[in-house]
Amino acid sequence: MGAQANLNKEGLHIDSGNDSIVIRNYVAGIKGGRTLDMTGFPSNIQCIKAGHVVIRSKTDETLYKPMPVKVDGSGYESLPADCDYAGVVVA
Repeated sequence: MGAQANLNKEGLHIDSGNDSIVIRNYVAGIKGGRTLDMTGFPSNIQCIKAGHVVIRSKTDETLYKPMPVKVDGSGYESLPADCDYAGVVVA
């Protein structure tokens, strides 16, 4: 039997309906955006939505990551000692 592919796999649907209303007064940002370091972020959370807090490493100012969250997604963990607040996800 030849190669087979499953064409019925369900895709991931991401609801971005609130992206345009979370940040009501966008004044400045990082042109072109930044890639977030997802190391240590819970794997059960598949999407970081607009409004999520972004932090930056104090030792490597080019390292941005999402604010840590509780494994069940019910809220934020505390700010890591080696990080500062950098902003929020816009979209």
